[in-house]
Amino acid sequence: MFRPLNLVLLTTLIAVAGATAIAQMPKPITADDHVVATIDGKTVTERDIRLMLPQYSTDFRTLPPQKRAQLMRDLISQRLLAREGQKKKVDQTPRFKAQRRAFILTALARATVESYLEGEGKVTEKEVRDFYKNNKKKFIDEKISARHILLKSKKEAKAVLKEIKAGGDFAKLAA
Repeated sequence: MFRPLNLVLLTTLIAVAGATAIAQMPKPITADDHVVATIDGKTVTERDIRLMLPQYSTDFRTLPPQKRAQLMRDLISQRLLAREGQKKKVDQTPRFKAQRRAFILTALARATVESYLEGEGKVTEKEVRDFYKNNKKKFIDEKISARHILLKSKKEAKAVLKEIKAGGDFAKLAA
């Protein structure tokens, strides 16, 4: 039997794995390191909240205060569940370790692509326009025309069908 708690725990587990991978990245100190909460003596900063945002496809600075508060509550819940998982040694299970490895590889691949696109892979507006201009056919969907023949009687339909089967031009007959 599926229980909603299982979904919450699985989602949190994946998020914790992501937080672990992100926590291993060097963090320069910025104005975003403003502390918004403390859980068991560990601080939660605006930066921690912003790191959750890719899951929500949004920008922390554009969120209304209610959404920011909800995001902070979500992060606090996540941290509390993660702490409980560590107490129960869930992070030591083979399944968790495999999920964490998979998440880290995915995050690394994504970061590599982003790094490439921001550096040597950066494409100018002119390059995009030139590529489109030289490859227009790839961007235009294939067009299909459909025709039909409406007739008043079955007798006429049989006569037209016979003519088409004999090699008659359907387009001319449909006109």
